[in-house]
Amino acid sequence: MEKEATSPDNKQSQPNQSDKSVLQPQTDSYSVNPNQIVYDMVHQDDFIINVADVYFARKVLVLNKKDEYVYVKLNQASLGDKIYLVAKCYGTPRKGKLVLSLREIENTDTTQNLYSNNPVPFLVNGEEKTEMEYTLDGSITYAKEIELRPKDDKKYQELQEKLKNTKTKNTFLFVRAKIKETTAIRVTFKSFFAGEFDAVKGSRYYDFLNEEKNLFEVKPKLPLIIIDAGHGYEKGSTGAVSYIYTYKSKDNKTSTSNVEDLPQYVIDDLSLIISTKEDPDRNEKFLVYDVSIKLKKLLEELGYSVLLTREDDHYRVMMMKIHEKNVSI
Repeated sequence: MEKEATSPDNKQSQPNQSDKSVLQPQTDSYSVNPNQIVYDMVHQDDFIINVADVYFARKVLVLNKKDEYVYVKLNQASLGDKIYLVAKCYGTPRKGKLVLSLREIENTDTTQNLYSNNPVPFLVNGEEKTEMEYTLDGSITYAKEIELRPKDDKKYQELQEKLKNTKTKNTFLFVRAKIKETTAIRVTFKSFFAGEFDAVKGSRYYDFLNEEKNLFEVKPKLPLIIIDAGHGYEKGSTGAVSYIYTYKSKDNKTSTSNVEDLPQYVIDDLSLIISTKEDPDRNEKFLVYDVSIKLKKLLEELGYSVLLTREDDHYRVMMMKIHEKNVSI
């Protein structure tokens, strides 16, 4: 099991099977009235399993903490991405297994369905699986890196094409968590107060990520497009600029105009120009940025991931942008 950074919700006192105090029989005395015989009985441990949460995540190193990390929840990924499937599970049964499987949220428009109600295949260390199985050992976090694709390259490309050709160019996955082969007498999911699922009498599985507020979106694997929106404003290097001209008119008064509306007689005699200033609405830094923003929007509507080299008047280094967005090229 991989090590995760300790956090307040990770701190839990779980029974230690090597602790002699745990192994010693506990006795309780029961009496109804003074005349009743008192019996000493061995205390019965009420074994409980609670699968508190299941989600997709990326693994992030903790700053200045060697070999420590946290799992940051994701609400979307691309088909073919490597991400982590994480489960938070509490309880120390003597026996029990947690099984996770991926499924697609069915769309009423069947052309939108990518997997046709079949389990979603994924790769773990290059091996194709449809289920992830853990033996419950008292850990709280169970996590494994998966790759959202089948092993066969042809099938993978077919899925990519099918996903690109859907109307919305996306689909949604949920995770089914199941407890099996357990000695626990009570199994709950999500929280102890969200509804109990008895291990003997009732269902022992629960579907995570199938509610509107926490859906997990899968998009086609498309190239990352980087648009150079120009350098913006930098002292001594403003780029191409259009000017507003103040000039002497034929009636010996002064007038102003941009270069397009400048009268021919002024163009023929530049000495008539009294002064010039930059046109704030007609310069390279704004026009290039405006075009870049519109292009970015069009590409994103087609499903592409797009980054700009700047988002304001000042140039931003592209690699910083990529780092901030946690995107790899």
